[in-house]
Amino acid sequence: MPSFDVVSEVNMQEVRNAVDQASREISTRFDFKDTGSSIELSGSEIQLHSATEDRLKAVNQVLEEKLVRREVSLKALDHGQVEEAAKSTVRQTIKLSAGISSDNARKINKFIKDLGLKGVSSQTQGDQVRVTGKKRDDLQAVIAALKAEDLGIPLQFENFRDEGSGDAPTPAVTTARGWAPGHSGGRGPKDPGARRRSHRVLPLA
Repeated sequence: MPSFDVVSEVNMQEVRNAVDQASREISTRFDFKDTGSSIELSGSEIQLHSATEDRLKAVNQVLEEKLVRREVSLKALDHGQVEEAAKSTVRQTIKLSAGISSDNARKINKFIKDLGLKGVSSQTQGDQVRVTGKKRDDLQAVIAALKAEDLGIPLQFENFRDEGSGDAPTPAVTTARGWAPGHSGGRGPKDPGARRRSHRVLPLA
């Protein structure tokens, strides 16, 4: 039967690009002069630093603007508390969340079940959810419903398989016109260069 996977991924290359762009803007803006403001990416965490809490919020705003432009969903950001740092400055750590937690997987499975689509089922597989149905149209309906529902995390839909046709599983992504062949891309928050995939995922804001 046709199936696809629901995943939650972060394109770390685009995160790096956004951090670099935000850092350059902060270094040239007059309102950040002499505030010691900075943005640093370390693994799957982003460190913000500034002289005051007000300037720290402004740093965060610049970062989020750049992330949105790079099509990185803000739902992937987990903001920590603002903390005091050396020399009366402040800092904040933002964690990048990837993968679907067990709690969110249960929410997704329940949501799909409550749609009441005959022949459609889902199950948790590690940090993703596999959705299976008898008809492609039903699977498209599931995708449309998940896109319209705010589950608090970014979702992408990939790895379309039509096992009933006898063809080998074909990676795919969803577009406005339906299923389409995938392209190369990275899985986050790990470095995309460390693990190549044969398709591209479309992040949802």
